[in-house]
Amino acid sequence: MSIAEWFNSDPVQKFRQQVLGNSAVSACRRCYVEEHAGGMSRRQRSNQKSAIFLQAFTDSFEQSPIQQHINESGTTDTHPIDIHIDLGNYCNLACKMCKPAASTTIAAQHVKWGIKSDRQYLGQDWTRDNTVWTRFKHELLDLPGLNNIHFMGGETLLTDRFEDLVDTMIEHGRVDVCWSFVTNGTVYRPELLQKLSQFKRVGIEVSIETVDQHNAYQRQGTNTDLVLKHLAQYKAFANGTNITVSLRSAVSALTIGYYPGLLNYALEHGFLVKSLLVNNPQYLDAVILPDEIKLQYLTLYEKFNATTDVDYNASDPGQLKNNIAQQVNMVTNILRHEQPNNADELLGNMVAHCRRWDTVYGYDARILYPELVAVWNKHGY
Repeated sequence: MSIAEWFNSDPVQKFRQQVLGNSAVSACRRCYVEEHAGGMSRRQRSNQKSAIFLQAFTDSFEQSPIQQHINESGTTDTHPIDIHIDLGNYCNLACKMCKPAASTTIAAQHVKWGIKSDRQYLGQDWTRDNTVWTRFKHELLDLPGLNNIHFMGGETLLTDRFEDLVDTMIEHGRVDVCWSFVTNGTVYRPELLQKLSQFKRVGIEVSIETVDQHNAYQRQGTNTDLVLKHLAQYKAFANGTNITVSLRSAVSALTIGYYPGLLNYALEHGFLVKSLLVNNPQYLDAVILPDEIKLQYLTLYEKFNATTDVDYNASDPGQLKNNIAQQVNMVTNILRHEQPNNADELLGNMVAHCRRWDTVYGYDARILYPELVAVWNKHGY
């Protein structure tokens, strides 16, 4: 099945019908959680690309270009204009909130621990099949109206197929496409950036949660000083218009108390923040933290301005203050939530998860998080 055929296949038609309906869609849960907490979700940012806004939603949807091309049956007479591509799971990090399907480093460690089922995530990169990869590239080239391609990994910049696709698109004159990609910041490739600068737009999203040692605790295997160095290099390369750099954060129970440092860094250096709230696995969701700890963390956000516009352009560097204010709103709303009824069980799972990984990377959570020492001790860290 080609990309164009898939775009009007039965599953996709049914999904469009769900999205056009009045009921919540289970696949959209992450966005719902972020929106409920006061953040701007990926679906809202994507809606903005089609001129669909929160205020006057119905009117803006009815005049949106996309609305004219979708009918009630879920079929469309258009081709994909915005594509998200995962280039396999090859990754040099083992982030505590990640899974083996997205990281070969995690998969390899799981196999060492005897989790044999996760061997399936080693050496199974779909892009290694040359026939499939070549066909995929040709189908992308043939898509009329393709506007944006977004890449995730694994680690995008460690995957040679990424540069291969860049070269192919340039060779065939498809520099009219916007590119964006997520990187963990451990790699900086200036020669590849020069190639990317030929495209209509380039959005570089660097994953980082804090500017201190807690970043490496969650993003196991990273070097935060090196990531900050690379961020400075990306910032120098960007021009703030068609080449931009933003911070891509995963706010969890392990980082929410130290996230203010990153927000200050973003304000000082002019980085927009595109975050997500970690709720899978549930035992890393910040809402499970003891209420007294959340109150302690809340005080760290008091110095920030939390007033924001509803429909600001989330991709506009000129909207930095709105962007940071919305981050503060989202995070403080999470910190004001009471613990769920099964919080103690989930905290036990968090401690067990951290203890297991900390023996691999040589961390002591009791030293890094002294405010949580009662939690670590209670659950046998």
